[in-house]
Amino acid sequence: MTLAILIALLVLGVPLAVVMGMGGLYYMFDLGNPNFLRILPQMMISGIYKFPLMAIPFFVMAGIIMSRARITDGIVAFAQLIVGSVRGGLAYVNILANMLLAGVSGSAVADAAAIGPILIPTMEKDGYPRLFATALTASSAIMGPIIPPSLIAIIYASTVSGVSVASLFAAGIIPGALIALALAAMVFILGRRHNFPTSRTQPLTFRYAMRVCWSALPSLAMPGIILGGIMGGICTATEAGAIAIIYAVLLVVFREHNLSWKDIPGIMMETATITAVVYLLIGASMILQWVIGKEHIAEVIASCLTDITSSRYVMLGIIALVTLVVGMVLDTSPAILIFAPLLMPIAQSAGIDPLHFAMILIIGLAIGLVTPPVGMCLFVCSSVAGVNFNALCGTLRPFLIALAAAYAAVVFCPLASCWLPRALGY
Repeated sequence: MTLAILIALLVLGVPLAVVMGMGGLYYMFDLGNPNFLRILPQMMISGIYKFPLMAIPFFVMAGIIMSRARITDGIVAFAQLIVGSVRGGLAYVNILANMLLAGVSGSAVADAAAIGPILIPTMEKDGYPRLFATALTASSAIMGPIIPPSLIAIIYASTVSGVSVASLFAAGIIPGALIALALAAMVFILGRRHNFPTSRTQPLTFRYAMRVCWSALPSLAMPGIILGGIMGGICTATEAGAIAIIYAVLLVVFREHNLSWKDIPGIMMETATITAVVYLLIGASMILQWVIGKEHIAEVIASCLTDITSSRYVMLGIIALVTLVVGMVLDTSPAILIFAPLLMPIAQSAGIDPLHFAMILIIGLAIGLVTPPVGMCLFVCSSVAGVNFNALCGTLRPFLIALAAAYAAVVFCPLASCWLPRALGY
């Protein structure tokens, strides 16, 4: 009955946090023991009251400050400098710019909203179809939750025991690079087939290169500060988030000078709104996780799948397919909160490395950001570019093939996720 209520509320369009809370509340009433209701607030607070989760508002605020101060604008010029004059150059610039911006924001939607207004009109002016530019921007933006600092990785580490934020950050670097390479390979194929224009760049001189590098240096230094501090053992992810805010503020004060005291309330309100949504989802998901644990749902599913197959690779394929389907209908944060505890026992029974499993889940759900019907990056980019949503979904096909190829490489090659964290001692 609880499952029927959950499905009915989702179909009616009720917010997911309310759906999880109401489903868990009904289950407690159905138990017939009112004492269970007393632990409901405790479960919600215990889910939020975790030190790693403090990193979320810090990284969100740092990203908002850098975006509003336009500190990240130099990334596009730097990407153009790296790519140079090649066929399909601006398409490669789009991929590289999203890859670099992922190291600042940690959010796919934020990257799409930041890069889209800059590169989609520029690519269209240079001769690319608007739908192609929009589809590429949406596909490239999914590197945001994969390449550190990843907000989804922080949420995952607070949900599933046995993995740290630092190890997840390290695990996301190679898969993020694989996604960028897969998209670049698809651009190369399409560029030769459709005769994409050769990018026109300013004549390369030492002075011009130094000016571009100086403009991009503040944005490029942010990932280095964050990752260097965390992986060097100097600070935790939460402390790195606080350092990121200080760094962004110092840049505004001493270099950019384009924010004022009047902008502070807006920045804090936007940070609080984004953080509150995430925290409410986490708190409500704890109730549903308690129901799953009490009914031993995870163990039942794991037993059923183990009876079906004993092959580790078949199990990897099943988990990957389930993750892709879930990503198509749920946003990344609630999907992680609900399905990570549910699928983890299955992964453990199949002998899958916890870091490998984490990246399978994170990347599969990130791909869901560019698949209908709940592809948030698609909605953002279609709104920014002013293109038809259905037409955009049709243009996505070659990029989805590229993403699927990169995802398959990560799923069936554990070294892609585990080699770097193990080399760093995690």
